[in-house]
Amino acid sequence: MKILLTLIIFALILPVLLSNSQALIPKPTFGGGEYIVKRNYFELTADQQNILLIRLRKKIERLKEKLKKDNKSEKTSATYILNWPLSSSTADYGYHAMKYYVDHNMMYGQLRDYMGGARTYDLPSVPMNHRGTDFFLWPFTWHKMNNNEVQVVAAAPGWILAKDDGYFDKVCGENPPLQNLNWWNAVYLYHEDGSMTWYGHLKSGSLTHKPIDAYVLAGEFLGIVGSAGYSWEPHLHFEIHDEWNTIVDPYIGPVNRNPIITWDTGQQRPYNDSAINKVMTHSSPPDFSVPCPKPAIINDKDNFNPGDSLYVAAYYRDQLAGQQSQYIIYRPDDSVFESWTHSITEEYMFASYWYWGWELPLDAPAGAWKFEVLYESNTYEHTFYVNEIPLLAQIKIFLEGPYNSDTDEMYTILELNGDLPTTAPYSEDPRSISSIPADITDWVLVQLRKSATGPAVVSKSSLLHKNGKIVADDGTSGEISMDGDAGEYYILIRHRNHLPVMSANAISLNGVNSTLYNFTSGEEQFYGFDGSIEIKPNVWGMIAGDTNNDGGVYAEDYTQYRISQGAEGYEISDFNLDGGVYAEDYTIYKINQGLESGIP
Repeated sequence: MKILLTLIIFALILPVLLSNSQALIPKPTFGGGEYIVKRNYFELTADQQNILLIRLRKKIERLKEKLKKDNKSEKTSATYILNWPLSSSTADYGYHAMKYYVDHNMMYGQLRDYMGGARTYDLPSVPMNHRGTDFFLWPFTWHKMNNNEVQVVAAAPGWILAKDDGYFDKVCGENPPLQNLNWWNAVYLYHEDGSMTWYGHLKSGSLTHKPIDAYVLAGEFLGIVGSAGYSWEPHLHFEIHDEWNTIVDPYIGPVNRNPIITWDTGQQRPYNDSAINKVMTHSSPPDFSVPCPKPAIINDKDNFNPGDSLYVAAYYRDQLAGQQSQYIIYRPDDSVFESWTHSITEEYMFASYWYWGWELPLDAPAGAWKFEVLYESNTYEHTFYVNEIPLLAQIKIFLEGPYNSDTDEMYTILELNGDLPTTAPYSEDPRSISSIPADITDWVLVQLRKSATGPAVVSKSSLLHKNGKIVADDGTSGEISMDGDAGEYYILIRHRNHLPVMSANAISLNGVNSTLYNFTSGEEQFYGFDGSIEIKPNVWGMIAGDTNNDGGVYAEDYTQYRISQGAEGYEISDFNLDGGVYAEDYTIYKINQGLESGIP
């Protein structure tokens, strides 16, 4: 099989909904086109057709004798009507596309299907017209075959006349393997009016287990669509012979007004059966360029993180010029995230697909999103998900009390003495960890505010490394995670005996990447220029001495110092965090007495 894929790729930037900061970031990514199938020979050669017909006629005579012996009638004067010969249990809107019908023009090299069009074929080099109807699988034909997604079923009740199985079923058209030159996998049914239906190109080993001469009902399983015999990709060749071995085309149209065998009511699909078989989301465009019979690379994806590449795609059958599709992407709250339209100028595409790609914004809301396509008065939907991922932040802050200006680090005496608790001391987030990593100075509380004066919307107890980095629980990663939606936040840092501080401005936080906010680099990093102290030239930190967290260093803090004086361990009045409440802590209190936080 040789599959040629015509890709039409050009830059397209869709309008952005400027009224909402959560608009998609356009990428110049748009592509797709018609899925083109090219063939150069028939399902069976003329000689093979003749051999098969002789064989089947012998089987018919034998079946008649058997039925006569069993007092069963094999023949009635009434003709029958056909049901659709395919079935699928997938959730897709469709699974096929029609390419080739019976050729009614007996002049070789000239084509005429039942509607007078040219959706058929013959080969001038071979004295034979196309004798059946070909049902292609679409999209992702080899995936459907490999996963047994489309079953072939009996179009009418009848007896199993013969079965051919075991032949190679991944033939790719122009160069069929030698073992496949002889035959295909197929089921042949004999019907009560003396006609036959052929179901060809089936998947090897998939044929019904019912024996020869067994009776099957309409809709009963016969096999799986495959690509055996003279084939070019998985499809069903459906062929009808009346009792005189004349080919019957069941489709009613201007060229074929009164076929003796035809479809049941509602079973004949329109000539232009314009519809969408599937709508999808992808991580990158699907790749149909892989060599046959390898399946196309789908790149399907339904779960995304903010910042991921998102591709949406629609897979059409019988798409016609001027048919407009309306595409809409909905957020979880059902508001329109993005919308656009598209149509083709080509007269007809029997199978086509189109995709658009962007990068999801970093503040994309978590939840179930919906991709919707409105096409030919029908609505097609696909649900995908944007995951809620933790906010990421990098923060550096020094505590005045334990800071050592000689090493530009803070003491870790509490950790070395084993006095640091594994449960955080903050009621806003009293979480626990299994153990305290090395080089940790103390716990701090990181809070986020939407506005400078608003309440904290996120609180996270975190470990403070001696180098000033607020680290993850492993003690090494300088990036912490917090629950919350991406957006602009003021970063607030609290410590059990230092004055709280807050970032001078709101900082953009998301769950994809982070940049360092360094409080230590200057007074301008602190909100209101208050609540901070220069602990050495050009190095800034939090002010020690606030034991009751009232935002100032007052007499109450001295009272608490007097109560705790001489105590050792994890003490609230241990301002320099050296493991005890000593005179050095009083000195710190005395120097900072009267200072206040600049936090509103």
